[in-house]
Amino acid sequence: MGCVVVAALATSSPCKWMMDGVDVTELNFMKNLILIRHAQACTAKADQQDVERELSSKGKRDALNAGEALRKTPPLPERILCSDAVRTTATARLIATTLELPETAVQRHRVFYTGNHNDLLRALAALPDSLTCVALVAHNPSISHLAGLLTGNCRRHPMDTSEVVRIECPANTWSEVSRQGGKIAEVDN
Repeated sequence: MGCVVVAALATSSPCKWMMDGVDVTELNFMKNLILIRHAQACTAKADQQDVERELSSKGKRDALNAGEALRKTPPLPERILCSDAVRTTATARLIATTLELPETAVQRHRVFYTGNHNDLLRALAALPDSLTCVALVAHNPSISHLAGLLTGNCRRHPMDTSEVVRIECPANTWSEVSRQGGKIAEVDN
């Protein structure tokens, strides 16, 4: 598990808190974004649309395991955003159940199915700033592109099904997260 080092610099002026060379003295919050690729889905039936694909048995187990892994590494998400596809909704709900979050914590949005990483960034920027930890369950390639964009690691491999990437962002607002990004704190797959 990775960690972010925060150090105080000794100066004659009031104490400054630095994170990776950035002055975070005035920050009130650290935003935590948990990116999750949906769990493994069943192969589409002949008459089935992609959005209707359900989780496989392995996918259900993996989603529950992802929830258990999240439970062991706070902070826990206050809200879980997901696409309106059956497989992402099921992944989000299984994780929410494992974390004992209310049903209302899971919020479905079409943009997380059809959108690219820029659409995902705009949706994140619109989140209430009172939230400090949010999970997003979505699809490749947009979820992997978002992880790469926010962490400056654009060469990062595509996320596997049920892979969890926790990003710590030194920001007061979600719109700052979408502009500044953050640092990978943990990857679990």
